[in-house]
Amino acid sequence: GPQIPVPNAQLRGERTFAFALAPHAGQWEPAGSPALRERYQHPFLVTRRSGSGAEGLGEGIESGEPAPGLEVSGDGVVLSALRRRGDWLEARVVLQGSQPVEAVIRSGFAVARRVDLLGRPGGELALEAPGLLRLELAPWEIATFQLREGRE
Repeated sequence: GPQIPVPNAQLRGERTFAFALAPHAGQWEPAGSPALRERYQHPFLVTRRSGSGAEGLGEGIESGEPAPGLEVSGDGVVLSALRRRGDWLEARVVLQGSQPVEAVIRSGFAVARRVDLLGRPGGELALEAPGLLRLELAPWEIATFQLREGRE
């Protein structure tokens, strides 16, 4: 569940739901179903920040410039969770496919480490370049890792 309080979380009252249909012939993986599922699973939410900017997030919003963010790519690779854990940004990716795939993660980080599902460190990951991490994912693998701007 969410990491923030959700008063009256029983979802009582009237609700609206939307569905997307993607007819195709053949197997679901070659038809791009994982990407379609990710695209239509959650609506895109845009909001203005109210912080002071001291966190380094959202730079450029007032000027209209694109803000730096986390980019995750790879055929069938989806970002399933993203949160702050102290000085670390923790991300969880899932390969929704039956063939091994390379996941590529880009952002403004200098250090990356693999962690378990509880966030316990498992070892530093080698970066190809600052802000560029490549992970080989096995079919249906869930990988959790943490990113940070500077060294310890």
